[in-house]
Order: sequence, then structure tokens, then C-alpha cells
Amino acid sequence: MTRIGVLVVAVACGVLAGQVPAGADVPEPGGYQVDPAAGDDNSGTGSTPRPFRTISRALAAAQPGETVFLRPGAYDEHVVTVRPGVTITGPRDAVLRGADDSRRVLEVQHDDTTLNGFTIDGKICADLVEACYRDKAVWVQSTVPHDGVTGTKILGLRVTNLGGECIRLKYFTSRSIVAGNTVGPCGIHDFVIPNTGSGQTGEGIYIGTAPEQLDRNPSPEPDLSNDNQVWDNVIDTQAGECVDIKESARGNDIADNICTGQQPRNANSGAMESRGPGNTFRSNHIHHNAAAGIRLGGDRPGDAVGNSIHHNTITDNARGGIKIQDAGPHGRICGNVMHANEGGNTVGAHKDGVGDPTAPC
Repeated sequence: MTRIGVLVVAVACGVLAGQVPAGADVPEPGGYQVDPAAGDDNSGTGSTPRPFRTISRALAAAQPGETVFLRPGAYDEHVVTVRPGVTITGPRDAVLRGADDSRRVLEVQHDDTTLNGFTIDGKICADLVEACYRDKAVWVQSTVPHDGVTGTKILGLRVTNLGGECIRLKYFTSRSIVAGNTVGPCGIHDFVIPNTGSGQTGEGIYIGTAPEQLDRNPSPEPDLSNDNQVWDNVIDTQAGECVDIKESARGNDIADNICTGQQPRNANSGAMESRGPGNTFRSNHIHHNAAAGIRLGGDRPGDAVGNSIHHNTITDNARGGIKIQDAGPHGRICGNVMHANEGGNTVGAHKDGVGDPTAPC
């Protein structure tokens, strides 16, 4: 066989075996590139030289286990997940801002989604009016009745300038990790824009569903948004609670966070709050809030039993250190460093039901 014949056969065998010639314009294995300035959703392939323009186009292509890589720039789109097991990752100067009249910027509706590194900024115009601020940054909720989202990871995001809650986990959302994020301000609609109402929506991280809102879920039973981990975040809402856990949500672990900036309109609450049972607050630094540092208590007696509060630093809060509004029984409340909390280290209707929260565990 001639040398040319050998080359032809070799190339043909390579094609038949599924090999792609070097330099071919295909997406990198396991990932899709997105560039809001230079990309194109029609002619792009998601490869490095030919990125997509929108995250939504990349999510339509991405399969479980694959990654959407964001390049720096402004992403003016309402993003909704398409399949489970997809990662969206980008630098801090990749900024999602929502689109049109969407109240939510990014909706997670599928299991094992990872969000990593980028920014969500809800401010879309300069005026101090409600229309200039998106309501929610990240909204994690299944649309399938009786089947919650599991395994969400929200890691290292900057989440800022939201009209309402910054991050919301609800409707049986479980086994999530929310870690290393910078959160706030939130609650601009109720707390910053001049208004005559009494609304207090502006939580940094909100877990579960309030009983009076259960009928808004795909099914109306109590919301068991359980076993989520909120770790190592810096939360300065300039509005409502840093972390708010609603009735029936249990087994959530709130640890190693910095929490500050809660405002007087929300002063009857706590900077961190559990209205459900069996949640843990540990090793957090909770300081300079207009409410109590941590509050325990739900709509009904017995809603907020079995919660543990230990090894936190709780200082300089305007309505006490730990506010006890449920008779219990409670979990471990001990080992905390506390000072300069107005009204004392423990306050509330059932403060006498717990011992010294600074005693060794």
C-alpha cells in the first residue's frame, strides 16, 4: 500500500473510532463556555473559541455532571435549571442581574446543582424604587409535588441588592450546602425604599415555609426542608434575619457564619432564628443587630423544641443575646461568649427555662 493510502486508511479509522481531529471546534469535555459580550447562542457551540451568549443556552445543552463556565460580564437573564447535576461557575465579575419583569434571578429546580463563585446583583437601575431591585437572588424549590430538591451547593457567591430575601430554600429542599458566600444587602423593598407598610421581608438565608404560606407550594403539607448546612458565610442584610428557619424545618446546621446588620423594623425577631425543631447554631459570630442575637420560637408552643445554641460569640445586640419564646425542651445551650447584649444574655417569655448560656458544655 502506498504511503498516501496508509494515511487515508488511518484517518478513516480515526473517524470511525470517534476520534476528533486536533483543533476541531467542539465544547471542551464536560463543559460549556458562556460570554455575554462575545458569545452567540445561534452559531456558538459552547467551545472556547465559540462560546454561547447566555447561561440559559448552556443549561439547555449541559448534561448531568457537566459544567457551565461563565466569563466576566453582565448576564441580563432569568436563569432556571434544566437538568440535575449541573455546575454553574464563574469569577466574581461575572454578574447575573435577571431579566425583564422576573422577580427571581436564578431558580434551582433540580437535584445536585452547584453554583460557584459569581455575583448576583439585584439592582437594575439607579432610582430608589421597587422596580429597580429584583426580589430574590437564588430560589431553590422543586415544582414536583411531594419531591424536594436535594444536594444543592451554593458556594462562594456574592449576593447583593435584593428587594426581598437573598437566598431561599423551600418545599422539602434538603441536604444543601450554602457556604462561603457574601450576602447582603437584602430587603430593600421593605427596609430601604420609603414606604408606609409594615413588611419585614429581607432575610439573608431563608429555610422552609411559614405556615400561612404553605398553600403557595406545589402541595400544602408542612415544609420539611431538613438537613441543610449554612457554613462560613458573611451575612449583612441591612434588613431582616441573617438566617431564618421556619416551622417544621429541622436538622439544619448553622455554623461559622458572621451575622450583623439586622434593622429595627425587624427588632422583635432574632438575627438568627429557628421557628422549627432540632436545628443547631454553633460557632457563629452574631453582633450589632437591632434584635436578639438568636431567637427560638414558632407560631405554636412546641414548634421550636430541641434546638441547640453552643460556642457562638453573641455581642452588642439591641434586644438581648438569646431570646427564648418556646418552653422547650431545648437542646444544648452552652459554651457561648456573650456580652453587651441589651437586656441580658437570655431574654423572652421562657428565658428561665434555660441555664446560663455561657456555661461550659
